[in-house]
Amino acid sequence: MNELCNCSAVELARMLAARKLSCVEVMDAHLAQIDAFNPRLNAIVTIDATLARQAAARHDANYSRDSLPPLWGLPTAHKDLVSTRGMRTTFGSTLFADNVPDKDDLIVERIRAAGAIAVGKTNTPEFGAGSQTFNRVFGATRNPYDPTRTCGGSSGGAAVALAARMLNFPNTDTLLPQPFISRDLGSYFSFNWKMIDAFEYAKTLVNDLLGGGEKDDLMEEIIVGLAEDKDGPQVDLRKDLVAHFGERVSLISDCRRPITPESERLMVAIELTNPEAVSMTIDKAFNADPDAEKREFEGHVIWEIIKDDTPAEVDDVEIAGDIEIFDPFDEGNTPSPAEEDEGEEQKILPNSAITVANGHLIVATHVDFIVELLQRPLGTDLLTDAADYQQVQDALAKIGAGSSSFRFFARTDESYRPTYELIRQGKMPEAKTVLGKLLNRFLGPDEKGILREQQIDGSKMPEFDAVRRYLGPAGMFVQSEENGWYMAGCLLSKEMR
Repeated sequence: MNELCNCSAVELARMLAARKLSCVEVMDAHLAQIDAFNPRLNAIVTIDATLARQAAARHDANYSRDSLPPLWGLPTAHKDLVSTRGMRTTFGSTLFADNVPDKDDLIVERIRAAGAIAVGKTNTPEFGAGSQTFNRVFGATRNPYDPTRTCGGSSGGAAVALAARMLNFPNTDTLLPQPFISRDLGSYFSFNWKMIDAFEYAKTLVNDLLGGGEKDDLMEEIIVGLAEDKDGPQVDLRKDLVAHFGERVSLISDCRRPITPESERLMVAIELTNPEAVSMTIDKAFNADPDAEKREFEGHVIWEIIKDDTPAEVDDVEIAGDIEIFDPFDEGNTPSPAEEDEGEEQKILPNSAITVANGHLIVATHVDFIVELLQRPLGTDLLTDAADYQQVQDALAKIGAGSSSFRFFARTDESYRPTYELIRQGKMPEAKTVLGKLLNRFLGPDEKGILREQQIDGSKMPEFDAVRRYLGPAGMFVQSEENGWYMAGCLLSKEMR
């Protein structure tokens, strides 16, 4: 993938304005990207490369630093529902298959005036009426993650053109566990991701998830609201937080004993380029959060989020449609009447915790998970020194692991223990594990506060120790390739003791 296609529009605009790049260079890079991916995806259905290159050359010839419009030289593709002067516009219908408008729609006119250069049109259902992107003029647009599946609609062509550069996971030789990763865990998953770029590319996805229209930019409204709301955190999410993200994310899990519905612990570690700036941002944000409790441990500030179930006194707000967001870190369920009768001590609060440590933003489902990480001297009791981890890495190397974008290691006996034990106890519907929450979401009753019935009778299952000896360590690697990803893994046998 050409590196220029990984740059955000803001980055490209700055480099074009500073003459670090020419408009022709940027256009050629994006046309090459279209040539590489579009034949398989069918996202951009009308392309005029000659016209686009000519326009880019005119931009370069007419450069004037003092009068550059904001989108100067940026390539763009318009949805095939808006009229574009001199460029085929079909509306996805055979009725307009040969239609070439003689004037622009207002939105196209304004984008041109802002300096952007049209390269073509993106696919759409006929007249935009559909949730799948296909029509009898151009056929179907393919999902870039899996071309056998749909890309949705009606902006399927635009979404695929964007997503083809969103999932940029660079290969690297440096995916070994960090020196703060302990050998005492259930699973470890680490990957490289250009998070800053992905943040900007996610706008259309966020807009669709929140039900915004084509002209809305709900993600930007959220960012502005967080920064300017006098009663909010007054944090610029883009500049104060995301701008300091590195390119590596790690996820760690383990489970506490004895096994209960709350035993599974999860932690996410995001690499930072400026930990001090992020620490200041986190402190500023959570100082304004009534649910956040500040803790200090060995020089580190930990913010524990303790959500109170007491209803807040707020004005009624009408919301169009029902929006339900599933958060695997939210451990709370509406308590059943039986739970409420057991008194306050039995009430489970949906806690989580966040801190900045070891050059990473650390978010965990349990505050004690973070405390244990901070207690352990850096560079001691490492996962990399564990015999089973080394065995898995040796096995992966034999099947082609090298420079990769993802690495995964799991002790399957530890990873599966919470699920197995809770099924035996008949408590799987109460589980706060990710799997338990997914099962409750899809199998549980619609009425809130009522636990689903467990479908498996676990009372006759053997004790876990009789099963765990068959569960060995496992691993996986993923390598990013030009047209997708290559994945391979292994599950090793466990010695019988």
